[in-house]
Amino acid sequence: MTPPRLVIYQGIKTPDEDPLAEVRYAGTEWKIRLSTLVREALKGELAPARIEEIARQARTIAEAEGALTTGDIVEVRLQAALGSADPIQLALRILADPSDEILEGQGLWEDAWRFLQRAFGGEPQGTGDALRHAVFRHLILVELQEALGASHVSLGLQSRPADRDQRRRARSLLAQWRQNRDPDRLRAYRDLAVRAEADLGLKEAVAWDEQLAELDTVPVLESLALGRVLQLLEEGQLDDAKRLARARRSQSLWVATSVPEAEQWQPCWQAVEALVHLKSELSSASIPHHVSAGQILQWYVQEGWRVDQAHRKLEAALTELREYGPLDEAIRSARIAYEGWLENLLERFTGAVERDGLGEELPRQSEIYRNHVARGDTVTAYIWVDALRYELAKELADAFRGTHAQVDLTAALATPPTITPVGMASLLPRAEQGVRLALSPAGSVEVVVDGIRVHTVQDRVGLVRAAQGEVAEFSLTELLERGEKDIRDRIGSKRLVVVRSQEIDEAFESDHTAAAWQYVKEIRNLLVRATARLAAAGVERFVIAADHGFLVLSRPLGSERTIESPGGEGELHRRCWVGRGGSVSPSALRLPLADLGVAGDLDLVVPRGLAMFAAAGARRFLHGGLSPQELVVPVVTARAHVAGASGGSKIEVSIAGDRITTGVFSASIRLGADLFTTELRVRISARSGSGEEVARVVAGEGYDEESGLVQLRGGKTRVVTFRVTSPLSKGERVTLHVYDTDTDRLLANSRPAEVVTAVGVE
Repeated sequence: MTPPRLVIYQGIKTPDEDPLAEVRYAGTEWKIRLSTLVREALKGELAPARIEEIARQARTIAEAEGALTTGDIVEVRLQAALGSADPIQLALRILADPSDEILEGQGLWEDAWRFLQRAFGGEPQGTGDALRHAVFRHLILVELQEALGASHVSLGLQSRPADRDQRRRARSLLAQWRQNRDPDRLRAYRDLAVRAEADLGLKEAVAWDEQLAELDTVPVLESLALGRVLQLLEEGQLDDAKRLARARRSQSLWVATSVPEAEQWQPCWQAVEALVHLKSELSSASIPHHVSAGQILQWYVQEGWRVDQAHRKLEAALTELREYGPLDEAIRSARIAYEGWLENLLERFTGAVERDGLGEELPRQSEIYRNHVARGDTVTAYIWVDALRYELAKELADAFRGTHAQVDLTAALATPPTITPVGMASLLPRAEQGVRLALSPAGSVEVVVDGIRVHTVQDRVGLVRAAQGEVAEFSLTELLERGEKDIRDRIGSKRLVVVRSQEIDEAFESDHTAAAWQYVKEIRNLLVRATARLAAAGVERFVIAADHGFLVLSRPLGSERTIESPGGEGELHRRCWVGRGGSVSPSALRLPLADLGVAGDLDLVVPRGLAMFAAAGARRFLHGGLSPQELVVPVVTARAHVAGASGGSKIEVSIAGDRITTGVFSASIRLGADLFTTELRVRISARSGSGEEVARVVAGEGYDEESGLVQLRGGKTRVVTFRVTSPLSKGERVTLHVYDTDTDRLLANSRPAEVVTAVGVE
């Protein structure tokens, strides 16, 4: 049988060491001009003019075959020069990449605009920027008209219409371009879009339509979407407002990338989403009627806390806005609604306490040590956090679930009054035997635990030592400043580590509430890092508890919500008075502390509603009284993860272009693929040469907003967006540092990126 004939095409010159020498010797050599081959092979398959074009321009069989796959759209020489036969990629190389030198040098500008006409319609001509602007104007008008219909866009196309295939390609080109996170292509899209929007007068020409909800063609669509969300809020259509706000924030190029406009729109949509969330929670959090105080506390633990968390997140988001602008009225309305809800809750709760007492539905704060710490069978860290409100602990527990095992959150009832000396004493050994309050000769409150006076930090730690033997003690700041070896040496053979944190209380008590809204979130991250350090030093179990919760408001309480002191003999705080005698305003509630489970003969006087006594201190951050927010304290328990194998995983991280030019910038981070680590949660810190943290992640692939962490996958590159948080001077250098969240160990650093132009922070 005669074997089939085989043709081997060699597209290069024969090398000195010819791998095909034996084949060449066994066969025969057949030569034919490529142009002749094209004409003979394609005769009758394509139009004669197209065959001649391919025969004349193709230099290799690969180029000729590439021309066949694109029909008559792509110029053969253009395809060869720019290295792609795909119309979308070829268009991007003309419009977004630095290809001018190639096109100019090979005389291909006419080929370029003819290709763009055939592929996308319109009649663009010219070279360089003029061609790019003409094509882009045509593309965005096609996209807008496809979404809205010609009747919704007052400007018609300035060139001949595009057919269906051309319009489809135009939409596909813009979509792929916007999804491409290459910084140079992103910058090119942004510059062309901003100019086209101005040239075409789109701010006046385009009106809102629901078809624009997920379209981010030009910046003006953000303003239109914002107006629509505010309208939906006013109409009470909260679900529709939430969907639209979430879509803009998560998908829009003008929000979730490093274009300069994101400096305005990312914090704006974050605030809008928080605003909608608060309105939604207020509408669904119906305060129970005609129930006991204990039942109201149970309701708060199950769902009521969500309103307070939504309010705090809104206020934190508002601190990042340059100005409220069109959000002003919606913000004012939401704040008034929250204060009204809070007033209603406080009045119902104090009325129920007056009628029924605090109830037995929640375990007492004084039982926390006995139930969660004393029975520990491993090295345990007992972390006292001043003013860790229950809703904050919800976030902390969620953050722990990514870095710890067996995380649980339960609620306890704080010992009244909800002030630090009483709450901290209630976390100590033997507190379950009874906490007693008395007045000193000077009229100040003294706290006694099972017969022992407890006044200072040393008194508290002394009671723990009496129960546990030697303990290791750290402040949160001290712990974070030490390395694992130093921490391990200090712990030694001790079975209990006490950690003290006052950062939340100090931040709000300073009355710099605007800064405190943001700092509270950072404190949560510091607690996660502190437990990671302790775990790396051998601590296996964690118990985190608080002395009291708090009320925090959008604005200071005014004189109309201020109650005069009861007088008499006692100690006055902003939300409580403890003592004997005096007289009580109708706006206040007086109860014997013994009726609330606290030993002694003193009375407690608290405001019935959203009010405070005329005492010194912050007028927006309040505690001491009887409200679910002040009384419900969290208990977070967790066990350390067994250390994983991330130590051998290679991580690469870099700032796009190794430069920073605006208040937002992007970075890529990649976890190398290996057999042991397929996923890894990391914390990324952006620091200047002086070590100051100057930017934070605000969006990107794998980014979790609640925890501030980024989830990496082996073999995958993540692109995340940073927003500058501290002013940067021209010439400064910023480096990214990547940390393992389980151990807080440094995994990788980026190359330093230069700040090209000074970046301010408003």
